[in-house]
Amino acid sequence: MFLAQEIIRKKRDGHALSDEEIRFFINGIRDNTISEGQIAALAMTIFFHDMTMPERVSLTMAMRDSGTVLDWKSLNLNGPIVDKHSTGGVGDVTSLMLGPMVAACGGYVPMISGRGLGHTGGTLDKLEAIPGFDIFPDDNRFREIIQDVVWRLLGKPARLHRRTNVFTPPAILPRRWTLFR
Repeated sequence: MFLAQEIIRKKRDGHALSDEEIRFFINGIRDNTISEGQIAALAMTIFFHDMTMPERVSLTMAMRDSGTVLDWKSLNLNGPIVDKHSTGGVGDVTSLMLGPMVAACGGYVPMISGRGLGHTGGTLDKLEAIPGFDIFPDDNRFREIIQDVVWRLLGKPARLHRRTNVFTPPAILPRRWTLFR
């Protein structure tokens, strides 16, 4: 059992956080036991002290594991399963261009996107304007699409990330670096 303030203090003092400490903090965000003030305090100390690569990997995995994780093993895909996520500002062009390019190189790209992002709307809002384009296929249909088409952009089901409003990268990570440089 950890205390959020001790995790914040440890990072503030320039020490690396353990995988267990990071998971505790992320699970606390998910479970509403970590306050917004504590989230902000950790984000600020990460901004000033950065994160080691193992910390970044732990953070990424803890965020992934905070919701339902889709299991792709049963499909026996013959390439890596990848996704692109950004802190915002790159526009729809990146998702709509990068997904098919990665798929053309052998990757499977079940890209999950958002709607209503800013004044221009999200990528999903634009794709939903295409007649017949289903932005929320059920799990079975989505798996069929990925096996067939290799790349598909879809809406984020609520069960995948219960607290995405606080897990959105700008809420946790400074913009001066990405998870993997």
